[in-house]
Amino acid sequence: MSRKHDQSIQVRLVTNLKDSTNDIQLVPCSIDHNGEAKLDEYFKVEKEGDVLVSSFRGRPLKGLTTNIPSTYKGLVMKESVASNSEETDREFIVQDQFDVFTHWELDHAPTGDNCTKKSFDWLSLADALHSAVLPESNGEKC
Repeated sequence: MSRKHDQSIQVRLVTNLKDSTNDIQLVPCSIDHNGEAKLDEYFKVEKEGDVLVSSFRGRPLKGLTTNIPSTYKGLVMKESVASNSEETDREFIVQDQFDVFTHWELDHAPTGDNCTKKSFDWLSLADALHSAVLPESNGEKC
Protein backbone atom coordinates (compact mmCIF):
# COMPACT_ATOMS: atom_id res chain seq x y z
CA MET A 1 0.00 0.00 0.00
CA SER A 2 1.26 3.47 -0.82
CA ARG A 3 1.12 6.11 1.87
CA LYS A 4 -0.61 9.35 1.00
CA HIS A 5 1.56 12.44 1.52
CA ASP A 6 -0.02 15.31 3.46
CA GLN A 7 0.92 18.44 1.55
CA SER A 8 1.97 21.45 3.58
CA ILE A 9 1.81 25.06 2.47
CA GLN A 10 4.03 27.58 4.19
CA VAL A 11 3.95 31.35 3.84
CA ARG A 12 7.15 33.22 4.61
CA LEU A 13 6.39 36.72 5.88
CA VAL A 14 8.76 39.63 5.42
CA THR A 15 9.11 42.01 8.35
CA ASN A 16 8.68 45.77 7.95
CA LEU A 17 6.74 45.41 4.72
CA LYS A 18 5.24 48.75 3.69
CA ASP A 19 2.09 49.28 1.64
CA SER A 20 2.71 48.90 -2.06
CA THR A 21 3.34 51.91 -4.24
CA ASN A 22 2.52 49.70 -7.24
CA ASP A 23 -0.89 49.65 -8.88
CA ILE A 24 -2.38 46.23 -8.19
CA GLN A 25 -4.62 45.08 -11.06
CA LEU A 26 -7.01 42.10 -11.04
CA VAL A 27 -7.71 41.34 -14.70
CA PRO A 28 -10.10 38.69 -16.10
CA CYS A 29 -7.46 36.84 -18.11
CA SER A 30 -4.34 34.78 -17.77
CA ILE A 31 -1.01 36.50 -18.42
CA ASP A 32 2.18 34.45 -18.63
CA HIS A 33 4.15 37.01 -16.64
CA ASN A 34 4.59 37.48 -12.93
CA GLY A 35 6.13 40.71 -11.81
CA GLU A 36 6.09 44.38 -12.54
CA ALA A 37 4.92 45.75 -15.88
CA LYS A 38 5.13 49.17 -17.52
CA LEU A 39 1.45 49.98 -16.96
CA ASP A 40 1.87 53.70 -17.64
CA GLU A 41 3.30 52.92 -21.06
CA TYR A 42 1.12 50.03 -22.23
CA PHE A 43 -2.09 50.12 -20.18
CA LYS A 44 -3.95 53.38 -20.79
CA VAL A 45 -6.88 54.01 -18.43
CA GLU A 46 -9.64 56.60 -18.78
CA LYS A 47 -12.32 57.47 -16.26
CA GLU A 48 -16.07 57.57 -17.01
CA GLY A 49 -17.70 58.66 -13.76
CA ASP A 50 -16.69 56.11 -11.12
CA VAL A 51 -15.85 53.48 -13.75
CA LEU A 52 -12.36 53.01 -15.22
CA VAL A 53 -12.19 52.08 -18.90
CA SER A 54 -9.32 50.41 -20.76
CA SER A 55 -8.57 47.53 -23.08
CA PHE A 56 -6.24 44.57 -23.07
CA ARG A 57 -5.28 42.76 -26.28
CA GLY A 58 -8.19 44.50 -28.01
CA ARG A 59 -10.79 43.43 -25.44
CA PRO A 60 -12.67 46.21 -23.63
CA LEU A 61 -12.26 46.33 -19.86
CA LYS A 62 -14.21 48.22 -17.22
CA GLY A 63 -12.97 48.47 -13.68
CA LEU A 64 -13.51 49.83 -10.22
CA THR A 65 -11.09 50.67 -7.46
CA THR A 66 -11.70 48.24 -4.61
CA ASN A 67 -10.61 48.73 -1.00
CA ILE A 68 -9.51 45.81 1.14
CA PRO A 69 -11.56 45.72 4.39
CA SER A 70 -9.74 47.77 7.04
CA THR A 71 -8.92 44.82 9.31
CA TYR A 72 -7.18 42.94 6.45
CA LYS A 73 -4.24 43.39 4.08
CA GLY A 74 -3.95 42.18 0.52
CA LEU A 75 -0.75 40.24 -0.13
CA VAL A 76 1.24 39.62 -3.29
CA MET A 77 3.00 36.28 -2.93
CA LYS A 78 5.43 34.35 -5.09
CA GLU A 79 5.98 30.62 -4.92
CA SER A 80 9.61 29.91 -4.04
CA VAL A 81 9.73 26.80 -6.25
CA ALA A 82 6.93 26.12 -8.72
CA SER A 83 5.22 22.79 -8.10
CA ASN A 84 2.77 20.89 -10.26
CA SER A 85 2.39 18.01 -7.85
CA GLU A 86 -0.18 17.74 -5.08
CA GLU A 87 2.32 15.70 -3.06
CA THR A 88 5.05 18.33 -2.94
CA ASP A 89 5.23 20.77 -0.05
CA ARG A 90 4.90 24.37 -1.18
CA GLU A 91 6.32 27.65 0.09
CA PHE A 92 5.17 31.16 -0.76
CA ILE A 93 7.11 34.35 -0.02
CA VAL A 94 5.23 37.61 0.58
CA GLN A 95 6.49 40.16 -1.97
CA ASP A 96 4.20 43.11 -1.33
CA GLN A 97 1.09 44.21 0.56
CA PHE A 98 -1.74 46.52 -0.46
CA ASP A 99 -4.96 48.10 0.76
CA VAL A 100 -6.50 48.91 -2.61
CA PHE A 101 -6.60 47.31 -6.06
CA THR A 102 -8.36 47.79 -9.38
CA HIS A 103 -10.83 45.05 -10.26
CA TRP A 104 -11.47 44.69 -14.01
CA GLU A 105 -14.24 42.86 -15.91
CA LEU A 106 -14.81 42.35 -19.63
CA ASP A 107 -17.38 44.70 -21.20
CA HIS A 108 -19.03 45.74 -17.90
CA ALA A 109 -18.01 47.25 -14.59
CA PRO A 110 -17.68 44.89 -11.61
CA THR A 111 -20.84 44.70 -9.51
CA GLY A 112 -21.57 43.49 -6.01
CA ASP A 113 -22.61 40.20 -7.59
CA ASN A 114 -19.09 39.10 -8.59
CA CYS A 115 -16.95 36.59 -6.68
CA THR A 116 -14.37 39.12 -5.50
CA LYS A 117 -16.95 41.39 -3.87
CA LYS A 118 -18.74 38.36 -2.40
CA SER A 119 -15.48 37.16 -0.85
CA PHE A 120 -15.27 40.44 1.08
CA ASP A 121 -18.84 39.86 2.28
CA TRP A 122 -17.67 36.48 3.58
CA LEU A 123 -14.89 38.19 5.57
CA SER A 124 -17.51 40.26 7.42
CA LEU A 125 -19.61 37.17 8.06
CA ALA A 126 -16.57 35.19 9.25
CA ASP A 127 -15.64 38.00 11.65
CA ALA A 128 -19.18 37.93 13.10
CA LEU A 129 -19.20 34.13 13.39
CA HIS A 130 -15.86 34.02 15.20
CA SER A 131 -16.36 36.97 17.54
CA ALA A 132 -17.21 36.55 21.19
CA VAL A 133 -20.90 36.34 22.01
CA LEU A 134 -21.89 37.85 25.31
CA PRO A 135 -25.22 37.01 26.94
CA GLU A 136 -27.74 39.83 26.92
CA SER A 137 -28.71 41.28 30.26
CA ASN A 138 -32.42 40.57 30.23
CA GLY A 139 -32.77 39.23 33.75
CA GLU A 140 -32.45 35.56 32.78
CA LYS A 141 -29.66 33.41 34.12
CA CYS A 142 -27.57 31.41 31.68
